[in-house]
Amino acid sequence: MKLPERSVNLGLTTPEREVVLIESVDCAAGDRFSLTFESAEPRWRQGVWLAVDGDVVAAGQVSSQILLWRDTAPDQVEIEVRSTGDGLMRLYNVWDSGRGHGHESQRHTSGMVREALPDGYRYHCSDINPAPTFEALVFSVVRHQPSVGGDESHDHQA
Repeated sequence: MKLPERSVNLGLTTPEREVVLIESVDCAAGDRFSLTFESAEPRWRQGVWLAVDGDVVAAGQVSSQILLWRDTAPDQVEIEVRSTGDGLMRLYNVWDSGRGHGHESQRHTSGMVREALPDGYRYHCSDINPAPTFEALVFSVVRHQPSVGGDESHDHQA
């Protein structure tokens, strides 16, 4: 299965704020990251989907794709990239509204506002709230062992 590329929610992006639907982070085999759940609104179950074209280890799971739920995962999850075919780790926010759809994502009013940190990013997420607040879920991803010559984000923005 071909993994999706980084994408932006053009309906919510403004000149002052880019809203990312799918994030791509440069990675290499052996890279380690910490994903920290910082806060979540209680309305719905919130989580993060992450994937590589290869294998990743997180929360005791080894797979190409892992779904981490705020209510069942540890507050901080250690992630190790075991292999990657294209050098990218993808991630996006997910939620379960309790309407029988399972995990949901990639809707018109959903996305993540990215905030730069010294070794990674904090993501402020919106689900399907008609008036997005970008506080449905807040999490950060920090790199422990940077790739040689790699930069943190695939979008190569300053």
